[in-house]
This record gives sequence, C-alpha cells and structure tokens, in this order.
Amino acid sequence: SLTGEAVWDDDVHVFANPDMDTLQGLKRIWTSGRAYYYPLTTTVFWLLHRQWGDDTFPYHLANLLIHIANALLLWRLLARLKLPGAVLAAFIFALHPVQVESVAWITELKNLLACFFFLLSAQSFVRSSYVPSLVFFILSLLSKPAAAGLPLLIPVYFWWKKRLLPIRKIFALSLPFFLVSLLAGLWTIWEQIVHSGAEGEVWSLSVLERFLVGGRAFWFYLEKFFWPVPV
Repeated sequence: SLTGEAVWDDDVHVFANPDMDTLQGLKRIWTSGRAYYYPLTTTVFWLLHRQWGDDTFPYHLANLLIHIANALLLWRLLARLKLPGAVLAAFIFALHPVQVESVAWITELKNLLACFFFLLSAQSFVRSSYVPSLVFFILSLLSKPAAAGLPLLIPVYFWWKKRLLPIRKIFALSLPFFLVSLLAGLWTIWEQIVHSGAEGEVWSLSVLERFLVGGRAFWFYLEKFFWPVPV
C-alpha cells in the first residue's frame, strides 16, 4: 500500500480539505460541523498534511505502523488474559485480508486509530487502571465512534474471570464508560443527520429493521473472517 495514491473520499477528508492548511482549520475540526464525528483522526491528518502536504507515502506509512502496533497490542492483551494462541491470533489479525481496506485506504486511519486506543483502554482496564482506561476509551471514540461497544465487554470480563466483585461495584466501574458511549452515539446520530444528510425514506427504518441490519452485519463480517472472498 505504500505506493498507493489517494482514493475515493481521501480528497474530501485530507487533500482537498481547506481545514488542513491553517490553525483556524484546526480549530474548526474541533468546534464545527467540519469535525464530522472523528475529530482526533482529522487532527492527525492535519498534522501529517502540515508536515508532508499531498505526498501520500507518509499517510500510508502511518497507517501501516499503527496497524503493526495494534497487532502487538492485541498480542499483549491476549497474553495478559492468559488466552492460548495469543501469538497466532495477533498474527492472523495482522495479515488477514479484511484488514487491507483499513491499512491501504488513507481515510480509514480512523479504524486503525480507534483500534489503537481501544486496545490501550482494554489493557488498562485489565490492569485495574480505570482512569487511564476511560481516557483511552474517550480518545478511541474521538477517533471513530464505532468503539462505543467497549463498555459491553466490562461485565463480560468480570463474569469470565469470575472476579467476586459486588454487582454494585461492577456497575460503578462500568457506568462512566456507558455514559461516554451514549454521548458518542447521540453525537454521531446528530452529526449524521445535520451534516451528512442521513434523512429521508432510505434512512427511515423501524426498530425491527435496524435490528435486522445489525444482525446481517454480524453474519457478514463473520463470513468474511472465515472466507474473505471477495473482499
């Protein structure tokens, strides 16, 4: 991917984005609709563009290096959880074909950056470092709100490891993560409607239809994990 050019919406987000050129643009990334819903990722683009301009190589290199870091973080997390096959799992994660999109497509830095902070948050939580874990979780959401599912893993973790903690304490540890996740979800919905035009008949799905879409997505990705053809 290192010799790849800009594709699809890379121009919109980076190379033809007027906010990439000025300090005022950096301010707009965090305070206006130009933030989209991943201002931290856009800030990284701003820093890369200020240093390297329209040369696509540094962007691809950054994606690749973050992906390598994510594979190493996953290995360390699985090893800390004492799961067998931690090295093999990280190896598959690093080389699996479904990762190509995130690594080779510049705009998908948001996937890689969100994953990076997601794994740091999970590692911190396993180490009982709850404040750093929450901070990393917020940074993950600011990279891409798809990280919002992390709080669901907290009660599962306590149940799986059979930690004899009172329900009240598990609730107290989980609550800040759920609240931040809820805010990120509401912010994303607002942004999608107000700035991305997610309105009209195509978007008017019932609750049942939304569950069906979510269910289809789950099985789709599971299929691609075991049989990634075509990607």
